Amino acid sequence: MIGGKDEVRCAIVDSGVQRELSGNNIFGGITFKRSEAGIEIIENEYQDENGHGSMVYRTLAQTDTEFYIVKVLNESNQGNSLTLCEALKWLLNIEVKLIVICISTNNLEMGQEYEKLINKLSIQGKILFASWTNNGRDTLSYPAILKNVISVGRKQMDSKFIECDWKNNIQCLINIDISYIWIPEKGFRSFGGNSQATADLVAMVCKRIGYVRDIKEMRKRIDELDYNYYRIYRDYECETDQRLLSIIEKYSKTFTAESAMWEIFPTIEELSDFLEEICTIFEINKYTVIFKRSMFVSIKKFSNTINIIKNGEKKYEN
Repeated sequence: MIGGKDEVRCAIVDSGVQRELSGNNIFGGITFKRSEAGIEIIENEYQDENGHGSMVYRTLAQTDTEFYIVKVLNESNQGNSLTLCEALKWLLNIEVKLIVICISTNNLEMGQEYEKLINKLSIQGKILFASWTNNGRDTLSYPAILKNVISVGRKQMDSKFIECDWKNNIQCLINIDISYIWIPEKGFRSFGGNSQATADLVAMVCKRIGYVRDIKEMRKRIDELDYNYYRIYRDYECETDQRLLSIIEKYSKTFTAESAMWEIFPTIEELSDFLEEICTIFEINKYTVIFKRSMFVSIKKFSNTINIIKNGEKKYEN
């Protein structure tokens, strides 16, 4: 894990974290927002009004990492270039090793200011990961496009988790398995996109890479990772749990053990209701569990993986 003899600390720059989801691994937090008077700074406040930052946090919270939560996005998941710059300035004085920014902007006017601040952070040995815009590779995406940032996007691949080319605008491409994460007052929501790709990569970095001095060494260590590292939910030969079938029968009478879950639950609202009931019946903690789309290939596979989660076994093979 990153940090060596020091404690692992990671800053998540996003929409905050819902306090109902936060654990004792959050070291501190702050909010930056624009007001008529300028940039308002609220210390020890980072309540997420959107859910996006909470999903980034839940993905990373599976690792032995401590976090600073830096809120710069509002309830609509929108922010301002000035608030992001102020957040980066603040991070110059905070002891973190990793900075995760699942935010993109094409505001060229702030490009030089972003570059100046990120260069200063890089000189301090802080390593920035930023998601590329979901609008396409040819679109400008700050801060991901900058030299001292590890830019991340997603790509569907048959047997790889990661593909890197440090000369490309999008340096790391991640084969994501879409996550479904519970958010208070919203239910289970899908994550996905380049934001999940970035969170997945940083989670892997926290789990599998030791102490690094700077971004140059981090890139080298990422290159040394096993590129055939990908996630497969184990498939046991066991009977489909009758409790699961009883729940599904409330939604559909025409299904088999090989039916894909998305055929039974075509909307996220229906799927969320189903997953909440699953958590209740199987005594799974909805605050911490992360369901994956690969679980939903068939009812049989979903039943098997529910047993894995329920029994507290390791969910992934490496």
